[in-house]
Amino acid sequence: MIDLLICNAQVITVDAQRRVFENGAIAIEGSKILEVGKTEELLQKYTARRVLDATHFIVMPGLINCHMHLPQVLMRGINDNVEVMDKLKYYIWPIQGNYDEEDAYISTQLGLLEMIKAGTTAFLGTGLHPRYGIGTIAQAVIDSGMRGVISKYVMDQTGYALDKSALHPGLWESGEESLQMACDLIEKWHGKGEGRLQVWFSPRSVGGVSEELFRRVIDLARDYGVGITAHWAEVQNNADYTLERFGLLPAEYLSLIHI
Repeated sequence: MIDLLICNAQVITVDAQRRVFENGAIAIEGSKILEVGKTEELLQKYTARRVLDATHFIVMPGLINCHMHLPQVLMRGINDNVEVMDKLKYYIWPIQGNYDEEDAYISTQLGLLEMIKAGTTAFLGTGLHPRYGIGTIAQAVIDSGMRGVISKYVMDQTGYALDKSALHPGLWESGEESLQMACDLIEKWHGKGEGRLQVWFSPRSVGGVSEELFRRVIDLARDYGVGITAHWAEVQNNADYTLERFGLLPAEYLSLIHI
């Protein structure tokens, strides 16, 4: 007797053979998929405590959102016709610089719900700030049942690319403060939710992180065994910045300091 048998679905396996079953079934025991095949064959092979008829439904692996900002979900549609840097500097960052924990929590809940409804089961969320109540966001991810990465911004400069004062004062942090908080979050939350939650470092951007701080982030990420995510070649002025400062494109500069 197995836990669940999903029947009569169009099953898109995305396995090595790229198999698709037009009248497919999936046998599930606990958190493990035991077998995927044709409905008539699996009905003969398994008896299940629950049989789910998925006629007219597609069953497939969950989608993965490789980059998203949970606190920005509430800002969708704000001045979409504005050049991206003007939008960030004059609209998005001032709003975020005045966010409180309730704002960020509501935005997080909405973002998680929308991802689940769209079939997304895993995501990478970048750039969290202490004013958002990061612990509350971490718990919300765990409670959602999703698999997710959240990342703490690390910064020691207030600029973005060539604009040395781009960031809203409400988002400023010192290098030591932001780095220590990132480490604290990793030690407290990384691996929680039966391993579904990961916590990474998020260097803010070119112009927001010194070479020294970035090297420290790289070393700490290796020590903790966690990842790094960053906006590194987001817009043209990122390349303008690294070319002017170092004579290198962003990826070349990153490769240099990674050694």
